[in-house]
Amino acid sequence: MKKFNKLIIACDGESASGKSTAAKLISKKYNLDLSQMSLKFCELQPFITSVIIGATTMEQLKTDIESVNINLNNEIIDEINEVQKLYPNPCP
Repeated sequence: MKKFNKLIIACDGESASGKSTAAKLISKKYNLDLSQMSLKFCELQPFITSVIIGATTMEQLKTDIESVNINLNNEIIDEINEVQKLYPNPCP
């Protein structure tokens, strides 16, 4: 694990924390699972050709797969985009 310490520290700053907190608030506001909302948002981006999911349990895998059935309306997408504007690079 030692070789990953720099990555963990780089992504553990105020910006990363703020972005993840904001995303959690949006998912709660619209009663969405945070993982599903995040995966669907990535899927909708025209510059992303494939979304890689990471699951360590069967339950996580099922949740992630179900993200294909999530619908994000323009209001949700706009809110996520606003967070991106506030925290454009959370892991410099």
